[in-house]
Amino acid sequence: RSIIAILAQGRDLLFQKGILSARDQEKHASPSRCAMAGRLLRPRFEIAMSPKTRRREQDEELLRLTEEQFEALDQSSLNPRVVFSGPAGTGKTVLAVETLRRAVVTGKAKRPAMLCFNKLLGAELASRVQSFAPHATVAHIDGWLAQLANPLLTRADRDDASFFRGLLAERAADALLLNETSGPPFDFLVVDEAQDILQPHYLDVIDLALEGGLAGGLWNMFGDFVGQDIFAQGRLGLESFVSDRCP
Repeated sequence: RSIIAILAQGRDLLFQKGILSARDQEKHASPSRCAMAGRLLRPRFEIAMSPKTRRREQDEELLRLTEEQFEALDQSSLNPRVVFSGPAGTGKTVLAVETLRRAVVTGKAKRPAMLCFNKLLGAELASRVQSFAPHATVAHIDGWLAQLANPLLTRADRDDASFFRGLLAERAADALLLNETSGPPFDFLVVDEAQDILQPHYLDVIDLALEGGLAGGLWNMFGDFVGQDIFAQGRLGLESFVSDRCP
């Protein structure tokens, strides 16, 4: 409104001084000239984003931590053993990686480890952790157990129906006990998909591998203990785990 008033006053002034005539007024404010002035002052444009740029921005958005997540991380740093429980999509894996990163950069973790249940997730976590902790042990739980137990495994073991339901963990525990003089391989542990790993045969091995064990060691566990408890199926609930293993 102010701009239109200023232009109107300028036009009247030009008429008063005889600089503009009626014919000039019609030509000066013609629709074509107004359209041209509009295009010059405010050209039409649209920003096109390449798929690569869009993916990068989406990744960056996913990595932005909310205030609640920052608060959770700050609180976890003050406690030696923390269980994070939340449904799918709440950013537990992002928090798990950030927890491990903070422990490494602050010197809290000299021999860090990160375990999960899913093989594909294990590969993804390994690629994320590589940038800040190339020396860390990052794997899905059965892959890690197989690596530990490999010297003791026989063909009969691999063909046994209980191989993934306890036998593999038993062999891995034996391997750790045989190398007891070297001490536990981990001094800080982060577990993602913990709802599927809170099973006795897994926990026995983790207890041996972690300095101080589950009762006295440094660990953070992230999981959905209600909506995604597929494998344990409540056989070892969260409350039971805390009371039995972490008195």
